[in-house]
Amino acid sequence: MKAQKTIEIRTEGLPMKPIEEFVALQGNFKVMDDRREKSITENLIQNGFISPIFMWEGQILDGHQRIKALKKLLEQGYIISYKGQNVNNKIPYIIINAKDRTEAAKFILTYNSQYGQIVALDEFLEEFKLNWDDIDSQLMLNTEYNAKQIGKGNNKLKNDWIMPPFSILDTRQIYWQERRKDWYELIGNTSFTRENALGDDLMGSINDGVSLFDPVLAEIIYHWFSPAKGCVLNLFAGDVEPNIVAAYRGHPLQGIELRQDQIDHTNRIAVKLNIQNNVNLICDDVLNLNKHVKDNSQDILFSCPPFYNLEEYSIDKRDFANKEEVDFDTLLQQVINAGAQKLKNNRFAVFVVSEVRRPDGSYRGFIPKVIRWFEEAGLKYYNEIVLINSIGTLPFRINGMWQNRKVGKMHQNVLVFFKGKIKEVEKVFKEARQVGSVHQKVLVFYKGEMDYIKKEFARQEALQVE
Repeated sequence: MKAQKTIEIRTEGLPMKPIEEFVALQGNFKVMDDRREKSITENLIQNGFISPIFMWEGQILDGHQRIKALKKLLEQGYIISYKGQNVNNKIPYIIINAKDRTEAAKFILTYNSQYGQIVALDEFLEEFKLNWDDIDSQLMLNTEYNAKQIGKGNNKLKNDWIMPPFSILDTRQIYWQERRKDWYELIGNTSFTRENALGDDLMGSINDGVSLFDPVLAEIIYHWFSPAKGCVLNLFAGDVEPNIVAAYRGHPLQGIELRQDQIDHTNRIAVKLNIQNNVNLICDDVLNLNKHVKDNSQDILFSCPPFYNLEEYSIDKRDFANKEEVDFDTLLQQVINAGAQKLKNNRFAVFVVSEVRRPDGSYRGFIPKVIRWFEEAGLKYYNEIVLINSIGTLPFRINGMWQNRKVGKMHQNVLVFFKGKIKEVEKVFKEARQVGSVHQKVLVFYKGEMDYIKKEFARQEALQVE
């Protein structure tokens, strides 16, 4: 057997039967576009058949798309193999116990795979005699987002949490991407004042060479961690999206920003949307915060500060991105301390940050620094959320990075802090704002000189080949 023409089964101890004997239960519940089908097909070729098919009463609960992709691969000459032996198109399955078709239907929603897109949901619910109350606890918020205008969704989406309140937020999901698309249809282009902030080469040409703040993330932050219509204070308010999302959602926003062109851009969009009365952006150094904002006046403190010198925003010497690490740290700590004073008691502060490397390749420890600075300012570290970003240019950059054992970063950290008494959270916000944790961290450290990483691991790999 040729390896490239074999799909290897990688589960053990399960019954198997021919692929043509599997009967679909879902009908038209899920469809798969070409991109998703390609993703499943490539995964099967590369990784084999890892997850079994889930069955109820002889019918498929979960695995329709994998079976569809497998059948196409079989038509292309692939065979299914188990421990190196041809199994004549048999694949493993698990039987799920359910008392009736309605309960089985709930399993379909619960196990809905990331590759399938939910369609004809109303018809499905009617067929199985289900309603939203029956499935809400299983489905959470994984239904397809179908609002064509922000804030004009169906009755369920008007009152939900937008996304499940878990410690992982995945911007690659279809429902996230569609919601983001709707925001940008409303807001328009937000990048044209910052072309090539990431450079003018091929990598920098994506997104006009800038990193854009995700409007869905801004929406989630305000919805989860601010009282209704609460006042927002945005430090480093150059990103258009957090300003416009806050104002559009009815939050009066004050922001401090060094660049007048960014302020003008936000104001133009605010006027177009008739929300200018909710936006108050001040062109000044954020270190002068005390001149413009009263203490104990804000309902949420928000910021996505510069990540040291990762991006070039301006040539202004006051710009934090133009500071050396020691000066940057000293100044940002001052800003955090001043911002904490502006926050009302029993309120949240949210900082979106990411680790950044020094010239020698080591991390600067930005995340633990921010946590320490907030705690020293009197706030309590309350939630950590990991924002998974799209893969972007990472495939082009990873080979050079990995020679030095630098993993490709495709996430940011959303750090949430609370000012006041933790026991007051539920009283003030009616429902607790504690995010359910679904992730762990793997921390990697290196002993020795950074310059030797590439050389040392190249030597080890050569020895393994020998």
